[in-house]
Order: sequence, then structure tokens, then C-alpha cells
Amino acid sequence: MPSIVRAMGQGDLEQVHHLFKAAPESEGKFESFLNLVYDRDGEILGYLGVQIVDGYVYAGPLLLRAGASPFIAMRIGAALEASMAAFGISSFFFVIPEEMDEWQQMVKRAGNYEDLGASGKFHWYGRTKKR
Repeated sequence: MPSIVRAMGQGDLEQVHHLFKAAPESEGKFESFLNLVYDRDGEILGYLGVQIVDGYVYAGPLLLRAGASPFIAMRIGAALEASMAAFGISSFFFVIPEEMDEWQQMVKRAGNYEDLGASGKFHWYGRTKKR
């Protein structure tokens, strides 16, 4: 079976909870209106929750299984963009911790996210698509 990004189902809860346990800073961020998972042969390697924060669409947290390729994050991001378009949502934002320079460089190379600057321990990015 090929790898796919899909909406999270009830049967994925245990594996997704393991991803959260490995990222204690994300505890309590499971109340999302959209949950996407990266599934390879029934094994969940990545998760992205999408929440509404102060009236804005926030993409996060993004959790990857230890040792997983950053390519998985790009695949989940592409699925997020398609999902947002299907919902009629044209803007969202996300953050990357300041110490994750490699991830910030990857986002900048992609070239389709606006750099919103740094605040605290995070660097903020946004995406607005014309309808």
C-alpha cells in the first residue's frame, strides 16, 4: 500500500497519542477541527492538527515520528492546502521554533509562505491564497 495523507480516523487515535507523548510541548493541542495523518501501510508517521486561535486558522502542531523524513511534512502541508481550499479557507498561519533552523530554511526554499517574523521562541509564517 502506498503512503497517503488522509483525515485521521478513530482507529488512528492510539498511534497519534504516541506521537503526542514524544512531544510533551504539544500536550493539550488535540482539539482540532481537522486532523491529518501521514499513513504508510497502516503506520502513522506524521500528524497535523488545524485549530482556530483567536479567529485565525492555525496549522499545528505538526508531529513526526522520530527519524521520519522532513518530506513527510511537505506532503502533509500540500494536503493541508488542498483541504483548506475545499473548506473555502484562504489564509492560515503556523510557527516553527527558532532553534529549528533547518525547517525554517525548508519553508523559505518552498517560497510560498510569508515570513511574519519572530516572537518569543517561535518564527511565524503565513499563507494567503487568492480565491
